[in-house]
Amino acid sequence: AGRLRPMGVKTSLREPEVSYLEGLLGLGDASLAGVVQEVWRQGARFDAWTEHFDFSLWAEALSGCGVDTQALLAPRDPDLPLPWDQIDAGVTREFLGQEWIAAQAGHTLADCRPPGACHVCGVCGPELAPQLVEFGPVSQKSGAEPGRGGAKEQPSFDARNADPADADREARKWEIWRQQAAAKCWYRVEFCKQGDMIWLGHLDFQRQLQLALRRSGLPVAYSRGYHPHPLLKFGPSLPVGIAGLRECLDIAMEYQVPGWADVFNSYLPDGLKVLQAVVVGSQTPPSIDAAVGRFDYRAVLPAAGAGGPAYGTAAAIVAAFHDSSHWACVRHRPKGSIEIDARPLVPTGGLGLQTDNGGETGCVLEFSLLKSDSGTTLPAHDFLAALFAEALPEARHCAVSRTGYCGSQPDGRWLAPIKEVGETSRRFWLLRHMAG
Repeated sequence: AGRLRPMGVKTSLREPEVSYLEGLLGLGDASLAGVVQEVWRQGARFDAWTEHFDFSLWAEALSGCGVDTQALLAPRDPDLPLPWDQIDAGVTREFLGQEWIAAQAGHTLADCRPPGACHVCGVCGPELAPQLVEFGPVSQKSGAEPGRGGAKEQPSFDARNADPADADREARKWEIWRQQAAAKCWYRVEFCKQGDMIWLGHLDFQRQLQLALRRSGLPVAYSRGYHPHPLLKFGPSLPVGIAGLRECLDIAMEYQVPGWADVFNSYLPDGLKVLQAVVVGSQTPPSIDAAVGRFDYRAVLPAAGAGGPAYGTAAAIVAAFHDSSHWACVRHRPKGSIEIDARPLVPTGGLGLQTDNGGETGCVLEFSLLKSDSGTTLPAHDFLAALFAEALPEARHCAVSRTGYCGSQPDGRWLAPIKEVGETSRRFWLLRHMAG
């Protein structure tokens, strides 16, 4: 029991309960920690990746350490101590037991947020429950009682919007307007992702931003429902290993926050930085991913002595690409590789070769890739492999940066998402004020 005290578990347990709890937590001789250590000794690495996972190593370690897997996987007895009893989330054990019985019977629990009834789960505590009752609902529908108290409450609306027939109530049209008004402010953000951050996958990158937002204390708007999450809308994801110099995302705040980007940058790790943020407004902005049609890249090829092509060879290949009408390219996908024509995916003027910087770092290639008619894109490294073929045996050794992306406008121009926000607002203003 002494080993359980530092973990915050109640120590007033009988000896059989302690032994049972030790077995569940892996604190006895047959420790799950010992299993993990033994598997590591046997050479297990990166087991979260299916191509590296070897179940036989785990089976041998479990057996060698004497771990009873059937007991670990068996249903828990709610009357005995549970492994998660040490975690105090505020909700009482008795309430969780009642919820377990109700869930087995298929019964649901009504929303307890005011004006709903309190279910005495224990999470609010005595100091918070009276305040919830006093505050009452945040918004009222027409015809509903204004509050839960007996005394008449003061109107919570502008007196100029009162109903002519009932001065204590708001006019219906203004009530509808308030309910439809968005209680948030969207921003379109341009940021860069460089350095060690290029090795973060898209999901890990999203988690990094969410953690930074939480630490910053900024008034980020959240979605509604049982699993609220910050309102973030990302642009096209960056492949692992490619830097992004002008990436975009949309984020919603509860209200307009001047200077929030500087605050946010102070909580971001090295390699991530917000470059600028533009106010969109209360309306949800259109999807960045759907609007983007062109991706711009910059690739530094290995030097001629390190597996890359000489400048003259690279220049001849680029010239041949410009003169060709078809250029076969193999696109590698999890479902299987397919061959596509890369030539129509490069716009006019979308491929250029710079000087080789004296041969120290290899050639520098700047190129643009369009979305295909089906909406798919060609990965940058696949394009480099198809362009240079045998002259570049390892295209993945190129240092590639995505310098930006943009969408096509009705007049034929290409605009970055951060610029498209102002263009859309200007177009909306002109249509509204100059129509008719």
